[in-house]
Formats: sequence, C-alpha cells, structure tokens
Amino acid sequence: MATTAGVTVTQVGGSPVQLSEPSTPLITFASPSSAAPGQQVTITGSGFGASQGNSYLTFSDDGTNWGAPGDLATFTVDSWSDDAVTFTVPEPSGTDNEWAVTPGSTASVSVTTSAGTSNTTSTAIGSATTPTGQVTGYQGLCLDDRGALTANYNPIQVYTCNNSSAQQWTVESDGTLQVFGMCMDVNGGDTTNGTIVDLYTCNGTGAQDWVAQPSGDLVNPQCGKCLEDNGNGGSGTQSIIYDCTGAADQKWALP
Repeated sequence: MATTAGVTVTQVGGSPVQLSEPSTPLITFASPSSAAPGQQVTITGSGFGASQGNSYLTFSDDGTNWGAPGDLATFTVDSWSDDAVTFTVPEPSGTDNEWAVTPGSTASVSVTTSAGTSNTTSTAIGSATTPTGQVTGYQGLCLDDRGALTANYNPIQVYTCNNSSAQQWTVESDGTLQVFGMCMDVNGGDTTNGTIVDLYTCNGTGAQDWVAQPSGDLVNPQCGKCLEDNGNGGSGTQSIIYDCTGAADQKWALP
C-alpha cells in the first residue's frame, strides 16, 4: 500500500515494514559564492541521491538555462553525491557562442530528483580572472609561505600581513589554494588532528582540496577537518588541520 509518507511492505508471516519516500532535495549553500566560466562550484545540502541517475541540476543565467533535460547548451556535472553536487560554470557554447553566462550577473541553481525540486541558491558570475590576494585569519594574521621558499614540505604558517609574494594566494577553480604555482597541502594526506599543512607540488589529490564555508571555516573534504592556526600561536606558527570547532583560530577570509 502506498501512502504520501512512504510505502508499507508486508512480508508473509512477518510484520509491516515502513519504507520512507525519498526526501525533497535541499540546498544549504554554494561554494565559492562567485565563480567564472570554467570554474567549479559545489552545492551542499541533502536529498540529492547517492548518484545522479535521472536527476539533474538546473543552472540559469540571464535568460539561458543549462543542465535540465532538453537544454541544448553544454553543461558539465563533475560529481554527485547525496549531500554535495559539483558542477562547472559553463563556458560559451552553441552557434557563435550564443549560450554564455554574463559576468556581473547572478545565476540561479536548483536540483531536481524524483522527489521534487529543491530550493534555489545563487552564484555570482565573475570574470575569468581567478581571485588572488591575502588569506587572513585569527588576530589579523596572514597565511604565509615561510621564507617565500618553493621547496616541497615548506611550512605554511600564519605571519604578520606584509603584502609580500609569499602571501599572495590564488583561489583556483579546482579547489586548490596556490602560491608560487605550488599548492597548500595536508602533509602526507593524513587525516589526524594536528597534521601540519605545508607547500607541495600540485598533484590533484584530496590533500590539496579546500572548501570555504559560509561560517569562515576552510575545510579539507578528504578528512572533513578545518585549517587551524595551531593553538593561536601567533606570527610564525605553522598551520594544521583539526576537528572543526567554530573557534576563532579556524576562521579565514579569502581574497
């Protein structure tokens, strides 16, 4: 017997078992909040489904729609899970690049599954230039490549902001934070509290993936832990990963 709350299944000689209907998808936020064509955006929430299947994400900007069945404009969904979907802001496609986002506009995003369509979130459309600048944290200190060295395993520390090249971080569309063309990396890909964060050749691993949260946390999804100014140690202290606690030494402002 089907009901609006779910489905009841009765086994011969057994007791009724209530199976829940899929829940309507819910989007809680998108990161980054602004992205340019070719850059990835991750929406986080619930009820998206373990895999995409027949579900789809609809991206709409300035009168053009991408992603839904029947939409002709080229659109890429990079990954899909029950609580996160990553897509690429579309680059121009079609005859004479007729389908293109408009820099300075605000695009809308929603997810549709068999259970219904989610609420809508927004993504500001920026230029193709990736943001570069200082990453500031607790007590106004800046994330810094110690000594401006480019060797693998060079410590990533907090330091007095001085606008030097060692503090000019580029927020790349692939989720990495880069300085001197090298990536901020969780040492050895370890997931243990207190693991140090250092500089390493960009290699596409989860140890180099960082997702900014609306709360100001900077999370490494591979371990689910936050970037932290270790023990509020002051200028010269190497950064670590640690369980996200909401503490001030885990809050960061990106360029």
